[in-house]
Amino acid sequence: MTERLAVESGQNQRAAVYDTPGVLCRFQRRRMVVDRCGLCRVVISDEHPHLIELSSRDIICSCQACELISREDPEMGCLRIPDRILYLTNFQLSNALWESLLIPNGIAFFVYHSARKKVIALYPGPAGAVEALLTPASWKELVTDNPVLRGMEADTEALLVNRVGPIREYYLVSINQCYWLGETVRQNWRGLSGGKEVWDAVRNFFVSLRETARRVGNTGNA
Repeated sequence: MTERLAVESGQNQRAAVYDTPGVLCRFQRRRMVVDRCGLCRVVISDEHPHLIELSSRDIICSCQACELISREDPEMGCLRIPDRILYLTNFQLSNALWESLLIPNGIAFFVYHSARKKVIALYPGPAGAVEALLTPASWKELVTDNPVLRGMEADTEALLVNRVGPIREYYLVSINQCYWLGETVRQNWRGLSGGKEVWDAVRNFFVSLRETARRVGNTGNA
């Protein structure tokens, strides 16, 4: 992901906008005949590992050999993105905590950003993913109430929250699922409220995610 940190002026608030155009190989396939490893350029199959480059936050399609090298050589600055998708049952998130984040559209993801040494909360919008007002105390409360979050991998996994309308769904997913959702929102957003098309696309995304996910209880064993 190309990370563009844009500052938006507001009332006592600075919002970080994370630009995510073309970061996922699924979107790139629309323009490419074949997939290639982002490191060595060898042709790779549709089913291949993904890496995140920590300095740029780019997601990289990888061959098996480069993925193995990245695990053995930390100086490459790349981490393998796990592919697990967990549906978190009995998840605890109070309305008060959620409302304190000031998230306008009911969707957010939380990821530990190793360069900033903290968990950040983001929500997708028409211009990219915008950083919400997550405090360390709020994240600590979430982890205390939901021990499963202790197993979330830094930089590569995220807590994904869907509270659109009456829905209350919580997932532990790979970070590229969040980027995919963000790009889906951006590509389908129309007007001020997003329009029917974007919310149909969001609903379809979560239907597919739910069908793929493995259900786990709200414990430390994921």
